[in-house]
Amino acid sequence: MLNVLIITDKRAGHESLSNGLAKNLEKRWRVQSYKIESQIRAKFLKKIATFILNTIKLNRKNIPFFIKLLYKNFSMDFDKNYDLIISTGGDTSFLNILLANYLKIPNIYCSSLRGLKNTHFSYIISIIDNHIQNEIVVDTPPIHVELQNKTLSGEYIAILIGGATKNYSFSDDDFVEIVKNSIELAKSRGYKILLSTSRRTPIEVENRLERICEEEKEIVKESVLFNKKPKKIVNYFLSNASVVFCTEDSGSMITESIIAKKRVYTIKPKKRKLNRLYKLFMKNLTDKGYIYSTEIEEIKNLSLKEDFSFIKSKDTEKIINKIEKIITRESK
Repeated sequence: MLNVLIITDKRAGHESLSNGLAKNLEKRWRVQSYKIESQIRAKFLKKIATFILNTIKLNRKNIPFFIKLLYKNFSMDFDKNYDLIISTGGDTSFLNILLANYLKIPNIYCSSLRGLKNTHFSYIISIIDNHIQNEIVVDTPPIHVELQNKTLSGEYIAILIGGATKNYSFSDDDFVEIVKNSIELAKSRGYKILLSTSRRTPIEVENRLERICEEEKEIVKESVLFNKKPKKIVNYFLSNASVVFCTEDSGSMITESIIAKKRVYTIKPKKRKLNRLYKLFMKNLTDKGYIYSTEIEEIKNLSLKEDFSFIKSKDTEKIINKIEKIITRESK
């Protein structure tokens, strides 16, 4: 049995990555996952935490003090024998380091270092090669996708709508146009539509989409408006759709669709200003042919026969083999 401690900041994209990695480990071990939540007391503490961890030697006496200083509502069962720590996202990084030192177990971090020393972690999983010795570079994050049998007859486009972010300045009208243009395309190409919004989608947008879905119910066969009635449907949609339209703000939805080996069209607005990491993430996927990036007004002109490359499962095996080495070494 491999007891895995997952540190979560409760952000869906981060959780899906950590959970996916833990799920992928089941290919080699029986895995029992335990979750604890990380809530940073205040943003300004992140710089202080980075300085402390990079300069002060940790020991079992001062670690509880630092955890209490940085995190609120911290709680976990220290009586269990944990074998491995996994976390994703900057807010989890400090607790990951502190607990790894306290419990004396290996730790995996799936995010950028943001000034922290790479030596704080057993391995860092990254989609970008930072030329770090203990880095595992992958094409896509190790999210786990478990497809079901296809239950719907015919060809379907799954439309996965996110929300505006710092990288992508989607307007309410943009989201409506995405759906309208996709419906027009589906009609011309003989497809039906499965539509889902997300927690980031504005409620005003969902109200407008609800009316469109009702008017076009012969084309939009199923719709899930997340803020009105949340429902986990991504696996069901990916199992039944051969094509995915995904707004570019959601790296996790894009990754899930790629791993599901679908033809993935990512939709971008005119107003966008990508940070360095996300720009490299999207460029990597585009250059390798895993996605086809398009603007909203171009949707109607797609052939749905554009060329795609489909990802292979080598990255997962590479990660598992690396983790097996550190677990075996620590257990000796």
